[in-house]
Amino acid sequence: MGMKVRDKDHGWNRIKREVKGMRNLKVRIGLLADSGTYPADENGDQANIAEVAYYNEFGTRRGIPERPFIRTAHDENKDKYAKQLRKELEDVFAGTKTVRIALERVGALAQGHVRKKIRDIKRPANKPSTIAAKGSSNPLIDTATMLKAVDYEVKT
Repeated sequence: MGMKVRDKDHGWNRIKREVKGMRNLKVRIGLLADSGTYPADENGDQANIAEVAYYNEFGTRRGIPERPFIRTAHDENKDKYAKQLRKELEDVFAGTKTVRIALERVGALAQGHVRKKIRDIKRPANKPSTIAAKGSSNPLIDTATMLKAVDYEVKT
């Protein structure tokens, strides 16, 4: 009497493909290289948004103080990112989403945290002359161009 064995895939091959593909994906968050430029000033000069963000994040020798909004947003929320990623991966293993979508969700969460940090940062304060010139005491917001340009991307 012969016996037949049928090997039925219940999603294991899909999970293996997703996990294997995950090794090649990265989430980048912040002011990405292609975030654009500020509108031209009265001289026609345009500043690169990512460069201005870098100057504010790390400070300069020419008088811009360090106001770390990307690093502090990460440090204050990294446990939330890990928790969100675990939750998203449960959905990947259940077959209800892809790894790329899971990472997009974590990227969107981090994007919101960086934008909140830009809005909330108060120190070091602007000089009185800067406040008078831009009409606001928020150190990182003048036109909100940088705030709006904070983005994320999932890349290989």
